[in-house]
Amino acid sequence: MENIRILIDSQGQDALRQKLSSLLGIENVELCGTISLERLLLEEKNYKSLVFFINGHGNHECLMAEIPIKPSVLIKYIKNATHFERAVVYLGQCFAGIFNYQPVAKIDNEGCDIVIVGATNLSASISISTSENFGLERVSWVANLFLMGLFVWFQHPIDIDGDDRLTVADSYKFAGSYVNRALHTGNKNTFPNLLVDLVQAVTKYKNLTIEKNRKKFYVGGVELVDLPIELEQKAMREKIDNLSSQVAILLNRQEAWILNAIPAQQIEY
Repeated sequence: MENIRILIDSQGQDALRQKLSSLLGIENVELCGTISLERLLLEEKNYKSLVFFINGHGNHECLMAEIPIKPSVLIKYIKNATHFERAVVYLGQCFAGIFNYQPVAKIDNEGCDIVIVGATNLSASISISTSENFGLERVSWVANLFLMGLFVWFQHPIDIDGDDRLTVADSYKFAGSYVNRALHTGNKNTFPNLLVDLVQAVTKYKNLTIEKNRKKFYVGGVELVDLPIELEQKAMREKIDNLSSQVAILLNRQEAWILNAIPAQQIEY
């Protein structure tokens, strides 16, 4: 695995760096404080191809990092590494669509063809709890659903286009479908029960509010709280928030996208 490097762009993560290095058997797990993303790309002069997986947090302005990364900055970093002839960037973070519509194609057949694949457009990206065996150890973490789909494809690649090649385009189509199949299954199996639980929780919260108002009393002009009702109401509010978040995930319409599709149909794995 000498041609794989992992960069953790967060401070105080040396324990995570050591854990990843041990689990994956990869020596090149580095922290942002040790090496910058720009320098890392410039150093890889022995390679003509770059496949770059990015995950973390994103918003409507940037990819969150110690120094937030704008779309134009990421493109510049890759283009400045002139030894690369082709680069594929997979983005798993929320609002990945801000990296769409960028000048990534070769100019006069010079430079690097950059293909960008985003897990989602201008909306949230979905992650789920998962676990995997690494040797004798079972490791659990929260994984981006789109990137999970990508690695399922890498393990068992499928020629979706039917052109007898395994390309970036195939990986994009598989991973995008993987996410929406998972959401469809979740909607079918989970959504009705979530709605019933949510309606019951909201009804219970309203009844508690009515009961609290009915039992309202004052001492010396100061309103005293019925503590058991107050605590039960707080717990119900938390339950409503949790159920609402789960419903929102299943209602999320996550559409993957691809930029520079023609090279994506030509770059093979």
